[in-house]
Amino acid sequence: MTQLFFDPVGGYSLALAVLLAAFLVTVWAGLPRRVQGRRRAVLFALRATAQAFLLLALLRPMLVYTSVERQPASFVVLADQSRSMLVPDAFGGKTRWDALREALGEAQTSLEQLRDEFEVKLYVFDREAVPAESPGVQDLPESPD
Repeated sequence: MTQLFFDPVGGYSLALAVLLAAFLVTVWAGLPRRVQGRRRAVLFALRATAQAFLLLALLRPMLVYTSVERQPASFVVLADQSRSMLVPDAFGGKTRWDALREALGEAQTSLEQLRDEFEVKLYVFDREAVPAESPGVQDLPESPD
C-alpha cells in the first residue's frame, strides 16, 4: 500500500505564508515594464513554476510504502511425562496423565484449526523435551515413563 504524506517546514501556516509572500512579490514587484507580450508571459510562467517548486520543497512530500508479510509462527504444546503424572489428584480421581490425554483429545479439533495459521508442535518432556510426530493424543504413550 502506498500513501502520500506531507510534513511542511514550520507547519502548514508557514508554508502558506511563504507561498503568499512569493506570489505577492512576483505580482507586486512585477516584471520589468520594458518586457512586453509573449516574453512577459513566459517570464511570469517561469516565476510561477519556481514558486510551485518552492512550495513543494516546503511541504516535504513523502511516499510511504507499507507491506504486510506474514511471519511463520509456532504453537507449542508441552506434555509432562514424568512419574508425577501418575498421581491421581485430577478431577474425578483421574491421574494427571489421563486428564492430560483427555484435554488433548478435546482440543484436537481446535489444534487442527490452528494449523491454518501456526505450525503446531507437541513436545513430551521429563528430563528433556522430545518432539512428538503430531500434536495429538495418539502420539502420547499410554503411561508416562
